[in-house]
Amino acid sequence: MKDEIVRCRRIAGRQLGLRLCLFERVNTVNKTSSKELDANISQSFMAGLQDARRLPPMKIMGALLHPLTQNDSRMVAAGLCTQAQYDDGKVELLDRCSRHHERNNPAPQVIDDSLTNEWSKNDFLDGKSTPLKKAEDEYKLYVQFMSPSYLPKEMKPFLILGSVDAEGQPRDRAVYSIGPVVKEGVNLPSGHNHAEYIDKSGHYNLVKYLEDHKTEFPAIHEIGIGQICPHISTEVDCESLFSQAGFVADPRRSKMKVRLYERLVSTKHCLGRIYFHVPDVKELYMKRWKDNDWDESEERDADEFLDLEKKIYLKAFPYNKAMFEDEDDEMDEVEIVEGMNKSPAARSKRKNAEEDREPALEDNRKPAAKSKETEDEEQFIGLDFEDQI
Repeated sequence: MKDEIVRCRRIAGRQLGLRLCLFERVNTVNKTSSKELDANISQSFMAGLQDARRLPPMKIMGALLHPLTQNDSRMVAAGLCTQAQYDDGKVELLDRCSRHHERNNPAPQVIDDSLTNEWSKNDFLDGKSTPLKKAEDEYKLYVQFMSPSYLPKEMKPFLILGSVDAEGQPRDRAVYSIGPVVKEGVNLPSGHNHAEYIDKSGHYNLVKYLEDHKTEFPAIHEIGIGQICPHISTEVDCESLFSQAGFVADPRRSKMKVRLYERLVSTKHCLGRIYFHVPDVKELYMKRWKDNDWDESEERDADEFLDLEKKIYLKAFPYNKAMFEDEDDEMDEVEIVEGMNKSPAARSKRKNAEEDREPALEDNRKPAAKSKETEDEEQFIGLDFEDQI
């Protein structure tokens, strides 16, 4: 029984490392298949495996930007990556940051300065402001914000990493002890503190951290928010994709072609992982609303699409019907206001319609004629109890 438990743990550990791209299979000396060694407990755990030469870019760059990881030596000691994997991820991150600076601050046109005279100077062509140099300086400052003086002094050990060294011997102190902050560190130069971004479970809010420091780290902010944070590297992402695909495959969409179905599912899945700044969206929407910058055909198509989606949603969740009643009342009020602001001909037409409606309203306000049975019943109720008897 003990051997079976050890074998199951071995297979699970090797398969997990392969699926997370931490390991890769290699050919053994005796030409034994690496897959056959998965269940062979007599061999070492890494038999037929080796550390991956490089990790997926999103994984390693996310670890590089996480303030609690601190630096390469600490990450390697905890077993999060190898030194080669760290260096490869750093090169990838700097390359993406340099492309950001190149797009926003393109390098000046290089001039052929082979012909010079006594007044020639080369002050602006010294190469110190290249996009790669800007990316390196920005990342250097970012690493300084992860120095021990700024990090929390003490945290409750909810999560422990690196409690065992490379030889399998226990360390006196784990490399990482992550959890709620017990004692804060020094405030950052920006005035913030790392403890502000750590919740009660020890999770670090990297999105909020990058948002608060986007002026200090513009390129890292764009790479982190726009590329790394929306990326989900677990199987949960696949499960959500399957759920969305099943929701889109509704009988009401029976005429939809396969190509459109694929585009709808892919778009819905990707839009949920695209970060956008809410204040900017509000500002753009209010600007278009004030300028009346709307296309009638787009607005008509949007209304038809929303109406269809509302019907499909209510069919799946009929008990949420009340959430759309207030919206319908607001739309009626908006239509009334828009009708009042139309052309004079439309206003006069509306005025005539209201005048025609007034007599009907007055008729509705008049009390209805009472029948003889109703009058007799009221007289009977008004009598005293003895008179009724």
